[in-house]
Amino acid sequence: MLAALEAVTPGTAAVKGSRVPPAGRASRLSFAVRGGILDMDAFDAAGHQRQPQERTPVLHRGPHDGAVTARVHAAKVAPPLPSLPGAHPPAAAPAPATSTKQELRDKVEHLEAWSREASTLLSSYQFAIAELEDRHSSTLKEELEKRLEAQAAAQQAQQAAFERQVDKLQRALLDQRAALHQANKSRFAPRQVEIQSVRLEAERKLQAQKDEHLQAMAQAEARAAALEAALSKQQEQTRQAAHQSALARAARDRACQDSVKKEEELVSLKVQVEALTGALAEYKAENSKAAEMKLRYKSIIAGLETELRDSQSERASLVSMCNELMARLEMQSRAKA
Repeated sequence: MLAALEAVTPGTAAVKGSRVPPAGRASRLSFAVRGGILDMDAFDAAGHQRQPQERTPVLHRGPHDGAVTARVHAAKVAPPLPSLPGAHPPAAAPAPATSTKQELRDKVEHLEAWSREASTLLSSYQFAIAELEDRHSSTLKEELEKRLEAQAAAQQAQQAAFERQVDKLQRALLDQRAALHQANKSRFAPRQVEIQSVRLEAERKLQAQKDEHLQAMAQAEARAAALEAALSKQQEQTRQAAHQSALARAARDRACQDSVKKEEELVSLKVQVEALTGALAEYKAENSKAAEMKLRYKSIIAGLETELRDSQSERASLVSMCNELMARLEMQSRAKA
């Protein structure tokens, strides 16, 4: 029972400087760091604050918490137990007033309602966290897909431009070859060396451009493969984060269940303490009765011992008188003889 009175209540929390939200606050309000609350309407769906100039409202202590705390501390004071085995037990402390019990019951009901509301708020926080995680994963996936699509489109456009340029060069080469062929018909012999050199130069340039285009295409494919690997790695990390979040939520649920079990054990211990307190009072009453009977028996035994000593002294005197008479009779009988 003393442990229950030592628990933090709205009154004791106000005395110690802590801030406890009342059970009747609006559902749009949420807990904040250092004992305050947040107005959920001041934030949009993305979690950004709409009015950053406003401060978080803080709950203050009620006007009646001080008096209730004083009465609770006064109710916790218990009389000391007797230290000597033969000492009489002190008078029992007066029972607390009905109003103090009713106030304590009201406080317990208030704390239970607050606990239920905190559980509801915790569930809403868990749902909001899961929703934000899903939204973050989908947004990240969409952004990566958009980047990959944009890069793939750019690479395809570049590849198409390279192919058009290659086709253009090939057509130019074919045109040039046709022109050279037509020119060679008229002047093949004197211009054969020049035509051969021009053809070789054109083929060399075409091969160089083709090699450059192939190298650029290989680099683009390597970048695309790297981006796909990064996307798969990010997706794996997202799945692992979701798994860790599920484990954390399960751990919080188990902690809540353990807390409920401990509260039930505390209530049963309170009942046992009350029963033991009643049994202790009965034992003290029986002990006081036994002490009184012990004193009475001691006085009776002392009187009997006194009577026994008196009877023993009287017996000794009678024995001495008998001895004197026997001695006189023996002396008289000897004298007559």
